Amino acid sequence: MLPAVKALGDYACRSESLSAESMFIESSKLEDVKNVLCINFEQVQGKIIYKNIFQKSFNQKDSIKYLYRTHRRGTYDITPTSKIASPEKAKNRFKLWFKLIPSDYLKDELLFSLKEEFLKNIDQIFNDFEKEYLAIKQDTRKNTILTVTIEEGAQIKYLGDIEIFRNILKKEGYRVFYTRKEGSKSVEARGDGICAICGRQTEVMGFASPFSVYTFDKRGFAPNFLRKDAWKRLPLCGDCATSLSAGKDFTDKYFYKNLYGLNFYVIPDFNFDFNDEVIDTIKSPKKSYKTLLCREDDITLIMAEKEVNLIFVFTKQKKAYFDIMRYVEDVPPSWIRKIKTIEEIVYNEPIFKEPSLKLLFGQKWFGDLYNAQDLSLGKLVREFFPSSKIQGIYDKYFIDILSAILAQRKIRSSLLINAFSRTIRLSFIKGNDFSTNVLSLKSLMLILLLDKLELWNEWSNQVMDTQKEDTLFSQFFEEYENAFNTPSKRAAFLEGVLTKYLLDVQFANRGSTPFREKLFGLRLDERRVKSLFPETIQKLREYKVAYTDLEKATAKVLVDSENKGWNLTSEETSYFFALGMTLAPIFKVTEEKLEE
Repeated sequence: MLPAVKALGDYACRSESLSAESMFIESSKLEDVKNVLCINFEQVQGKIIYKNIFQKSFNQKDSIKYLYRTHRRGTYDITPTSKIASPEKAKNRFKLWFKLIPSDYLKDELLFSLKEEFLKNIDQIFNDFEKEYLAIKQDTRKNTILTVTIEEGAQIKYLGDIEIFRNILKKEGYRVFYTRKEGSKSVEARGDGICAICGRQTEVMGFASPFSVYTFDKRGFAPNFLRKDAWKRLPLCGDCATSLSAGKDFTDKYFYKNLYGLNFYVIPDFNFDFNDEVIDTIKSPKKSYKTLLCREDDITLIMAEKEVNLIFVFTKQKKAYFDIMRYVEDVPPSWIRKIKTIEEIVYNEPIFKEPSLKLLFGQKWFGDLYNAQDLSLGKLVREFFPSSKIQGIYDKYFIDILSAILAQRKIRSSLLINAFSRTIRLSFIKGNDFSTNVLSLKSLMLILLLDKLELWNEWSNQVMDTQKEDTLFSQFFEEYENAFNTPSKRAAFLEGVLTKYLLDVQFANRGSTPFREKLFGLRLDERRVKSLFPETIQKLREYKVAYTDLEKATAKVLVDSENKGWNLTSEETSYFFALGMTLAPIFKVTEEKLEE
C-alpha cells in the first residue's frame, strides 16, 4: 500500500506544483470549512501591535495561506491555524502554541514580537474573537478556522506569506517523522538504514508512515522494547516520507469514502507504470456509474474500466486517528467488473422487479428493489450487521464479509444465515411486516449474489434432488435451486408460505391474526416447524378453507426431510420459514372453500 500512496504523492507534487511546505499542509481536513476568523496584528515601525478580529469566507484554493497541519499531540496545531470547537478551546490551543514555541524559532524578531503581543493581549483578543464567532450563523459556526494575520500598510499577510511560519511547518512536519513523546521526554527514532520503499541507504526514520500500520504505544511492540529503534520496523527516508505525507493528503481528498458508519480507501496500484491520465479522470469523472460498495463509490468502477489493480483499506475513526480494520490488496479490475455484472443479473431477477413486488407489497409499490431501496453491495450487507456502539462486533463482521468478497474468499453461510434470522426476527417481533418482508428479499438477493460469485461455501458439496415436478413450487425451487437445495429448506419455506395464507384468512375473517402467537417470535426449529403443519391445517379447516396443492407439496417435502435427515440449525429453519412468509403472495395459490 505505501508504495502506491507514495506514487500518488509524487503525482500530486508534479500536477499541482507543490512547494516544499505545501506538501505538509493537510488541506483535505479543511474541506468542510466555510469561515475564517483572523487574529489581525499590525506591523508599525518594526513593532507588532494587536489590531482586531476580522472574518472572511474560506476558499479551498487558498489552503496554502493558512499552513494548517494538526500536531500529533492533539492539544494544538503545528502553526497557529486551528479548527474551532469552542471559544474556550480555541483560546487554550493558541495559548499553548505561543507558550511552547521552541527557543530556536524565537530568534526570529517578528515571531518573538508576535508572541509578546499575543500573550499580553490574550484576554482582549479572545473577547473580540468570541463576539465575532457568535455572530456567525449557528449552522456554519462549527465549520470555522482561526488563524493569524499581520497587516503591513495596505497588505495583509497570512501565515503562508511569512517565512518563519513556512519554516516552522516544514521543520515540525519533518520532525513528526522521527519524534514521539515518551512520558515527559521526547524520543527520536532514526538511524542509518535502507528505505523500505526506495531501497536507498540513507538516514531513515521510524514514525514516518502516515497510516497506523503498527503501534509503539506499548514498549512490547517496539524492536528491542525501545521506541528509539522503531526505525528498524519500517525504515523510511526523508524523501519517501514527504511523498507519503502528500500522498496521504491526496488519498484523503479523492479516495476516502464513507461506508455506512465506517470508511474505506480505494487506492490505485499501478505496480510499474504510473498513469497520470487515469488519476486525472478520477479527479474529474465525466461518466455516471452504478456504485459498488456505497453510493459515493464511482471511483472503483472507473479504475476497473481503466484496468488498474486496487487496494482497499477499511478503517474506523477513533478521535484524532483511525484503526485499519482490514486491508485487501491486488484486487484485479476483472473481478470488480464481474461483481458488477453479477449484481446486474441478480438485481434484475423477476422476483425483485416491480410486478412481483406489487404482489408482495400492494399496487402502490413503484420500481424494482435495487432502485426503490437505493441499494449497493455495502448497504446490502450492512442491513444485517448494523453499526452499534453496543454491538461493535457487527462492524467487524460487516468488514470481514466485504473484504472476503473483494479478495474472492468463500464466506461461511452460517454467519450470514444467523444474521438474516436475527435481523428479520427483530423486525417481526416489532410487528413491522413491511420491514420484515423487505429484509427477507434483501437476504435472498445477497444469497443469490454470493452464489453466482461462487463465494457461498455451503452449496458446492450439496447433493441436489433430481426429481422434477410441474407445480408453481417446484418451478420456483428449480429456478433458485442453490438457495433451496435440500428438502429441509423447502419444507421450512413452504411451511412459511402456508402459515402466511392462514394469517391472511384469519385477518380477513376476524381483523386479527391470533395464530401469529404460535410462531414463537420466529424462533423455530425442526420440532416446532413439524408440529406447526397439522396445527395450520386444522386452523384452516375451522375457517372452511384448504390450499390443496400447497398442502400436498408441504407434506411431501416434510416426508423427504424426514427420510434424508433435517439438516438445518434453528436459525436456518427460522430464516427459510420467514422467507416463505414473505414470498407467499407470488404463488397466487387459490383458496378452496369447503362445504359445511
